[in-house]
Amino acid sequence: MSDYEAVHAFLWEISECLKPRTQAFFKQVIEDAYPGFEVHEKRATRILPDHVMMGMLPNILYDDDLDVKW
Repeated sequence: MSDYEAVHAFLWEISECLKPRTQAFFKQVIEDAYPGFEVHEKRATRILPDHVMMGMLPNILYDDDLDVKW
């Protein structure tokens, strides 16, 4: 129960920092039982439709880091 309360408090703090329009979208996402998954279509969807996310691992060379001679 304490984990649930901690997550709830964390999400509330985030929502307080958002503009009203964004708060409504955020509320819709966190109230969804399966965020990022379209149940009726049985497929994954995007949670943030206008954002491109990229994750990078530390200590790994990526294309921009490589010393390539063309």
